[in-house]
Amino acid sequence: MPNRAAWFRRLAPLSWKMYSRASELALPGMFRYLDARVRFFDGAVERALNAGVDQHLFLAAGYDTRAVRMATSEAAARLTAAKMRRQQKGGSGNGSGRGARASVASGGGDSAKFLGRAFVKGSAAATAAAAAVTSSPSSFTSPFAPRFFEVDLPHVSAAKRELVDSVLPDAERWPRPAFVGADLLDAAGALRALEAAGFDASASRPCLATLEGILMYLPPRSAREILRTVSTLLTPGSLLAFDFVVEECFATGGVGYEGASRGADGATTSSPPPAPSATAKTCPATDSSTYEIVDVPKEAEIAFPTYGLVASSVAHHGEPFRSGFEHAPERHAALAASLGFKVQELLDAPKVVETFFSGKKCTGPVSDYMAMALWEKL
Repeated sequence: MPNRAAWFRRLAPLSWKMYSRASELALPGMFRYLDARVRFFDGAVERALNAGVDQHLFLAAGYDTRAVRMATSEAAARLTAAKMRRQQKGGSGNGSGRGARASVASGGGDSAKFLGRAFVKGSAAATAAAAAVTSSPSSFTSPFAPRFFEVDLPHVSAAKRELVDSVLPDAERWPRPAFVGADLLDAAGALRALEAAGFDASASRPCLATLEGILMYLPPRSAREILRTVSTLLTPGSLLAFDFVVEECFATGGVGYEGASRGADGATTSSPPPAPSATAKTCPATDSSTYEIVDVPKEAEIAFPTYGLVASSVAHHGEPFRSGFEHAPERHAALAASLGFKVQELLDAPKVVETFFSGKKCTGPVSDYMAMALWEKL
């Protein structure tokens, strides 16, 4: 999203100005939030690579491109530098065993040798070496290339594989992730499918898992069940990055989504939505039909003034927001603990602005009803 926006601004500045203003009127704060969300999840992958994590699970990825666009020489350079750093400290390198430095020197290619020698001189030299080798993406080979796994429903996974093959036929230039067809509500089945695709679930192999833009569209029980599944897939030290709608938006039922009530651990529990009101407000749609505005709790309307319009819009397009999670730090920590995690990072709207737009021109709102979290498996 940030790259596409920059490309659009550069090539068609007037069109970009008109598009951004129209988008802001239609979905206040959403596009700035989406920019920040891409940076957050990309940053989680980079953080994991820098820590030497070589297995990455992109769960319910849909048509997201992260697994393709981040399978680059830079990713391999980051991972190689991290492995070398662990070797310098006497670590085992996440299943690579001893001799990682020798492996780089003997079989990793000239660029990998260069990076390995540079790291022995210190982290600054390694950083410069990584920048040098990544200036020519096809030239860098490494024995520590990250493994990316995309997990989605079988028919979605098959369609994604077909699309990638048709759009990017050069598989050598654009390495593919392992496309894994599995239902995340079936933990045992998902694990079997992942292991069949080469995923190592042993305790010595922490990984990163992401759930981007999915939990808020699931019924509350399904959203929580998927988090349980992810907890069973991950080993201690693994990371989980996800985003969610804050739970206060679901304090009462409303047209177009499932209502929710707060559980003791901070997760939502489902309740049947009320019947549409005969006096419900309506908005004209582009096809001359009408749709009902989502009934937002009065407290949420005050706390999250842009939520009602966006919730009504996504509901009209057939993908209503259905569930949320508590974003208050104490209750969010309780939710994480109940699922076997601890919270590493929790970003609500003010923290999103501080983290991703500090010192930059950021006019208008960022979606205040959305939040992002990074958890660590205990």
